Amino acid sequence: MSDMKQKRRRRDIIGRINFNDNKSIALCIRIDRNPIIYRTKQMRRLRNTSEGKIRKTYHCILFHILKDKMESFAFRYGMTLADVPFQCDSDCRNFIRDVGLKSELEGSAHVIADYIAWANNTGREPRGVYSLDLVSDLEDILVRRLIR
Repeated sequence: MSDMKQKRRRRDIIGRINFNDNKSIALCIRIDRNPIIYRTKQMRRLRNTSEGKIRKTYHCILFHILKDKMESFAFRYGMTLADVPFQCDSDCRNFIRDVGLKSELEGSAHVIADYIAWANNTGREPRGVYSLDLVSDLEDILVRRLIR
């Protein structure tokens, strides 16, 4: 989206995207992964826990929260979640790998996801997008799971 200089063009593209049918799904999820992992790592009881373990545990918790919605979408197309190829940027590749899903090279779905993320960050989210703020839930669950 940063390559698109004209605000009008951006708004036009976002105005044409619609997720109000059963053929596609879009989730905008606020997760604040890096700040949560940093704060968790700084906790006195978790200072000796590796960042890799914290990150993988974080990814598994996030997947557990999103799994039902993702599976129901895949099921509509006669697929299992393990069969769905995910197009994602570098931020999400580790998530996809850590939870055992299949990744695919960046393509049109990745471009559309970039548009949606830009629109969400600027308050112009397309119709039918599910917005979730999971920050406090993720942090609470992560700390409880690592401390036990």
